[in-house]
Amino acid sequence: MTTAARSALVHGTYALVGGLSLLVYPNELTMIGFDPQGDLWLRVFGLEVAVLGFFYLRAAQQENTNFFKASVYGRLSFTLILFIMVVLDLAKINLVLLGVPDFLTAIWTTIGLRNASTK
Repeated sequence: MTTAARSALVHGTYALVGGLSLLVYPNELTMIGFDPQGDLWLRVFGLEVAVLGFFYLRAAQQENTNFFKASVYGRLSFTLILFIMVVLDLAKINLVLLGVPDFLTAIWTTIGLRNASTK
């Protein structure tokens, strides 16, 4: 498995587990400083995140380089938009914490893609 695929596997596992956790236990968001309002919509969001996690796992299994490249832009954009929301005072600073795994795995994927292209 390439480095880029391994990073997608890790990110996919994070998203799948996190999404399923949110689907089943939306009120546990209070542990990281969020007020879980709209229980149904949190569960729907958790389901969507879990499905995205599944896509990452399948892409990793298939060594789908095009998916890896596109996902880097998506994950970095996600992190940037969370940061902007905090700067605009639309959310508390702890919202940025949700983007940390996305940012780190996007960098990891980028490094893996670059290393693969130089071989």
